[in-house]
Amino acid sequence: MQSGHYKLQPYALTTQFDDDMIHIEKWNPNMPVSVIYFDGEKEQYMVKRFLIEPSSKKTLFITEHEKSHLECAITDLKAKVKVQFDQRANKRPDEEIKLWEFIDVKNLKAKGNRLTTYKIKTIDILEPEAPSEEELQALQNNAQ
Repeated sequence: MQSGHYKLQPYALTTQFDDDMIHIEKWNPNMPVSVIYFDGEKEQYMVKRFLIEPSSKKTLFITEHEKSHLECAITDLKAKVKVQFDQRANKRPDEEIKLWEFIDVKNLKAKGNRLTTYKIKTIDILEPEAPSEEELQALQNNAQ
């Protein structure tokens, strides 16, 4: 959800979703979620990758600070983003970041790694890279 929460729900035609729902898909317990969020306490963008933990409750995966907000959440194995920097603050070229190389899968409660020390203008989700046959096989083996 846009609020920085996730919730697992059983399949039912009568299921009602929260108004801030931004993504829905079938849960794969072995598929990591890549998240970029703004940490209101530290006032910096953070990146984290984690596995969704089974719970019937709404679960927060960003910090609780009132200024914290979710920038993007991606459920592709090889997620990529393009970071555009504020050219008024720093003369830096745009940067493409492969999130699976940037940070390993960690615990849900981990805060993650700082995305950059530079002022950011925008963060755009790019087309993910196709996983290799070995990566897909490992994902399927872990599911069994």
